[in-house]
Amino acid sequence: MSNHMIKNDHWILMTCPTTGIIERLYDVTHQRELITNPGGKAFILETKTDVITSFTGLKTQTSDTTLSQSFELSDGSLVETTICLNEQSIECTCHVRPHQDMEVHALEFPIISGLTSFDGTDVLAHSYATGLLIKRPSIHFNQTHPGLRYAPYPESFSGASMQFFAYYGSESGILMMAKDDKMHQKWLNFYHHEDRLVASHIFGYEHLKKGKDLLLPYMVSITSFAGDWMTASDIYKSWAVKQSFVPKPTMARKHATWLYQTVGLSTFGINAGHDRRLWLRRYHKDLGVPIFHILGPDWTNHPQAFRGVNPGGLDEWIPTKFNHDNLKLIKEQGDYVAPFEFDFLVNPNRSDKENIQAHLQVFPKPPKSHDNYHFNMLCPANPYTMDFHVKRDTIVLKESNVDAFYYDISSNNLIKTCMSESHAHDKGGGHEITNAYNDIYHQTKQALEKIASKPVPLGAEMACEVHLKTLDYAQARAWAQPASTLETYPFRHLILRQEASVIPMFSYVYHEYGLLRLDGWGKLVKEIGTLFYHTVAKTYLDGGLYEINHEYAPMEMIEGIENKSEEHYIGFKARDYPYDSTMMAYVRMFATLRTRDGNPYLAYGKMIRPLEFKSPMTNFDYFHYNHTPEVESYEARGTVTLPAVVTSAYERIDHPDDIAYFFANTSDQKVTIDVTLPSRDIQRVTLYDDFQANGNARESVIKTTIQNGQTIITLDLDQRSVVMLKVTD
Repeated sequence: MSNHMIKNDHWILMTCPTTGIIERLYDVTHQRELITNPGGKAFILETKTDVITSFTGLKTQTSDTTLSQSFELSDGSLVETTICLNEQSIECTCHVRPHQDMEVHALEFPIISGLTSFDGTDVLAHSYATGLLIKRPSIHFNQTHPGLRYAPYPESFSGASMQFFAYYGSESGILMMAKDDKMHQKWLNFYHHEDRLVASHIFGYEHLKKGKDLLLPYMVSITSFAGDWMTASDIYKSWAVKQSFVPKPTMARKHATWLYQTVGLSTFGINAGHDRRLWLRRYHKDLGVPIFHILGPDWTNHPQAFRGVNPGGLDEWIPTKFNHDNLKLIKEQGDYVAPFEFDFLVNPNRSDKENIQAHLQVFPKPPKSHDNYHFNMLCPANPYTMDFHVKRDTIVLKESNVDAFYYDISSNNLIKTCMSESHAHDKGGGHEITNAYNDIYHQTKQALEKIASKPVPLGAEMACEVHLKTLDYAQARAWAQPASTLETYPFRHLILRQEASVIPMFSYVYHEYGLLRLDGWGKLVKEIGTLFYHTVAKTYLDGGLYEINHEYAPMEMIEGIENKSEEHYIGFKARDYPYDSTMMAYVRMFATLRTRDGNPYLAYGKMIRPLEFKSPMTNFDYFHYNHTPEVESYEARGTVTLPAVVTSAYERIDHPDDIAYFFANTSDQKVTIDVTLPSRDIQRVTLYDDFQANGNARESVIKTTIQNGQTIITLDLDQRSVVMLKVTD
């Protein structure tokens, strides 16, 4: 029996008549067989009691460009799938019609199994943790490290911050994306299974009920393209920014102005309940521009700390126990402050425990994630949680007069599933959970603004596109790898071998739409190593704020003083590492760039493809001690070889003909590079350098050289310096 086939000018797709699996996927445009080792399953159906991949009957219908399959299961249930060739894209949908006694939880479809390795040039670019690039997953994904077997969305700690990933080689590739503007729970997977590379999509956990159909409410698209992760991101962005969950670009927004325009540095985890004015003063004096301080969690009435030490009801959160000398100094200096909150994480065995226990989120087991979610979280879909959240934060604002709020272990790093049958959502929850988080953030923000008579920005751990309208900033650690851990830890072994790297994928798609990133996992001590200089440059030039982080280790020693472990919210080892003012001076250069000449670009601009050039490679050393001894990378030392010059590029959204290119030499040697400007009518090229907090940058008009019809500029970059090249038509 011959295979079933559909085709058009761009694709040839064939399925096996007996197994239903996709056996051939041929990219006509690029003349590439995408499946070289066919096998696997046509679908994977998960019910309350079983995982089903077999069937008793298969009916297939085809037209020129559409293939529909109906799989009949042993109990009479039907799994119906449709694949349609639509120009350069393949559009997939599915429908499960269960037996009246079957409770359908999820369906994995489409499944593209046995993918080519693109002759050893294969690359995976996934929106995992806001952007991860892995070279040769055909080699590195295996039985021990299967890759992204379950990558939940929207969940950017263990899964996907956006609804796409790309797999490509040197000449072509495919982009898999979900065209879903309603933010449903799904999984976007790329993994190794039975000696095959597999790309797949899972939908489910939305409305779990016996006999309830599962109908995919959106299309899953597979698109052919030639290029790299930025090419794929451009394709996704052209769809995404038109969706209802994306706001207008930030230049038009009035919220969080100080966060985008005024502050040049962030700190994270400075004790809220103890006097830390020594550090607050020194940071402010040496930086020269305002700082955003996210104080640690130790401000609640009952201690809020790491390792599961959390308050229960409202009476254990308030009254607050901030050190008001800290708050007063921050205000006097013109800096800004937010409290660290585990906003939905509670202790169910303390005060108000009857209500809290009744409203806890019930996570599925297993959760289909590398995080098992061992948390006691309030389910956001319940009115109790909304009331709790708004009341608590408005009281905190009244008592402390903070400028913003930060939420840890919150929506961006939790799976959007609740298995409770007594909450104010369907069993499973899915997009109802995401919508509930947005409702709570929106109502909280409105209540805070009414009290403060000004906008009060909200931020959370990690970033997901579903909260672009309700959150203003996000805290992360990935851009500091390998001198960090947490969201990128499953791939640290590949990062150390330079077979994987974090990429600014989320920023490339959404930079002008919001969610300012705080990253860097930094300390201002020479002991952390020279990788510091590369991380600072990467963080600022990719549009973020560098973050000095004091969660798991002491602050820098200033005037012979180091903060004590017993005053902290988790124990740490004394270090006696002195504060290094030269490192702060380096940060100051970038902070000044961001808040002055570079602000329309680094804070608000549209990230575009940077210029290509040859950068010398430099060895950077690191020491990772800012964590607990339980993690494998604790006190890890090493050296990584990276390009000396970090670069990025932005288009000014209020003047699209105004483009800025940034170049930072992060090495301790002078570097000369030749950059080629794109083909365009260039009227003026201006170089900005010598960024000082007490004045404007130095400007000089650059002469260009024409070589073979291309515009060439030679840049001499001093050691550990940054320049901005402004090009106008």
